Amino acid sequence: MRALLGIPIFLRDFPAAKGTRRAKSKKSTQFMNDVCNATNGSGLEFVDSIVRIAKRKLTERFDSEFLYGFQLETSLSHEVIDRIVSDLNRDGFSVIRQWTTRDTAMRLRGELDQIPGTEYTGERFESFNSWSGCGLKPRFVLDSPAVKRMVDSIDFDTAGLMIIARKYLGSKPYLLGPQSWYTKPTVDRTDIDLEEAAMAFHCDSDYFGFIKAFLLCTDVSEENGPLAFLKGSHKGKRHVQGRLSDVQLEIDAGERMLATGESGDLFIVATKGWHKATPPNSGHRLMVQWLFSTGYFGGASY
Repeated sequence: MRALLGIPIFLRDFPAAKGTRRAKSKKSTQFMNDVCNATNGSGLEFVDSIVRIAKRKLTERFDSEFLYGFQLETSLSHEVIDRIVSDLNRDGFSVIRQWTTRDTAMRLRGELDQIPGTEYTGERFESFNSWSGCGLKPRFVLDSPAVKRMVDSIDFDTAGLMIIARKYLGSKPYLLGPQSWYTKPTVDRTDIDLEEAAMAFHCDSDYFGFIKAFLLCTDVSEENGPLAFLKGSHKGKRHVQGRLSDVQLEIDAGERMLATGESGDLFIVATKGWHKATPPNSGHRLMVQWLFSTGYFGGASY
């Protein structure tokens, strides 16, 4: 019922759903969540199909004015792009090994280590080193404006990612971000800690159509708390009300896809499916995230 009550909000902010302006409504997050929960996720795809039709001319203009330029800029081959799109359609999860060089990712880490951020409690720290020594919670989110300045100063191949997003999402994509955060092992983790640090299985409903790309800035093994994704769950039933444990989801080992790899590897994930950050047992994990959406009506803050 609450999803139906939110329809006027969506209609008033429909230009934001198409991407022609930023969202105005502060209640868009609740509307997205209500639609997802009321329909086991399928309502988001239904609305996205309507938006794709409504923005068809925008997409045609994007294809004619920008897509060819992106194809000239990217270092990704047509075969790699097609493989990733196929992975996303089938599994909801794909990887580009050494999307950027290990040296570049490590250099970025050194710069990100110097900027401030917060734990979910709101406690601020001046840098990664001050948080790693004193912070009590497992997640440290870096200040977004500083992250953007540093990440944008590096010539990453976002052109290739725009092509992938266009092919997978089926309409003109919009690049949002970047964001960055650290995770680390903590003692006496509570259920609230795990939920706030996204360390229990959940589904995102940031926008009607979207994918996320995660760059590893540290080497990540199973001990370092990799992103875990339930294979193919982007096409199944889902909700965004609360978090679920592995036992509740009845996950088999073969269904879990882990974002393990070396610094410089990039994982592209349809995080509307079931996923989490696994609680780390050792070391630190630093990631940079970009989000590609079909519009601006949604819940993520960038």
